[in-house]
Amino acid sequence: MWSWDKETAIYDTIFHIFYTITGTFGILFNMFLLYCAIYRSPQSLKEYRILIVKSAITDLIFIFSVAFVEPRMIASGSTYAYVVIGPAYYFGHNIAFIFYGFVLNMFFYMMLSFPLPFAYRYYVIVKPRDRRVQLLVASLGLYAVAFLQLIAFFFTQTDVVYVRQFLKDHLPEMNITGKVIYGSDMVRNPLTSVMVITCVVTSPPVYVMVLYYRWKVNKVLENKVATLSAATISTHRKLMQAVTIHAALPVFFVFPPICVYLLQHIGVLNVLIIEYLVFAMASCIPVADALVTIYCVKPYCVVIRKMLHMRTSQVNLDGFNAVGQDSKNRTAEASHSRTKIFFVRAKTH
Repeated sequence: MWSWDKETAIYDTIFHIFYTITGTFGILFNMFLLYCAIYRSPQSLKEYRILIVKSAITDLIFIFSVAFVEPRMIASGSTYAYVVIGPAYYFGHNIAFIFYGFVLNMFFYMMLSFPLPFAYRYYVIVKPRDRRVQLLVASLGLYAVAFLQLIAFFFTQTDVVYVRQFLKDHLPEMNITGKVIYGSDMVRNPLTSVMVITCVVTSPPVYVMVLYYRWKVNKVLENKVATLSAATISTHRKLMQAVTIHAALPVFFVFPPICVYLLQHIGVLNVLIIEYLVFAMASCIPVADALVTIYCVKPYCVVIRKMLHMRTSQVNLDGFNAVGQDSKNRTAEASHSRTKIFFVRAKTH
């Protein structure tokens, strides 16, 4: 039977490697996505690339911060304590606490932003016009709300001496000697409850709005079958699939480990690994987020394929390309409806 210290040391090593992998790929993929959004976006994506840039920057800050801290969360009663296993260990608990704040802040902003691409797509179909200003205002307005959360977060730090003593009293089997620890107590710092609410309670209304606008877009597309070309409708549906996958990522990478952790918090489960899973799973979101966008926006795929000297295919200027038997038909229809198409010269070896 392993001792508590040995089991903890093993998990520390495993999840440090895990964070290194997700952190490295998350930063590289989102840097590449940022480059493509700024320099390789077709004219038809001049508006939507604002959302792509916003998403890439949000994911970059999130993945850098969570990989820098690598928090292991320990909740007991009204106290939330965090053990730092990442590089922030060398900078002390105050720096770790600040970057942990960026993690929560970017996640909250990410959640607030989920309905935005759906609403944008709906209004573009209903009233086509340049909406770059509206997108910038909406993005900044949403972050203004998230910024208030960040300010509130900085007032939630509980004295580290109290947190360490709390762990010694309630978890005597845990060796915290030499560990960098920070935390918040909901009784001593009531704003901690606000942080919990912003990260958990806001999810239901956000997903209600996502489902509402998704339904509205599909309804409008059904009503405009006679007026829109098949290529245009296909483009809208592809974009809706992409943003739906983006919005669904927390359902797979965040909510399950949180639910399992709550079971442990109330005493139903008692497994050490759960303390590591919440933020480790969340670190997968920026990686998956960037990959989905790169895959769905074909000009970005072309950049990768050219870098790898792979054969490239024709790409619609709308930024998307159908995959399958009916792609030729859609290309022909787009040509008849005067949808511009550019062709990428294929490289053969």
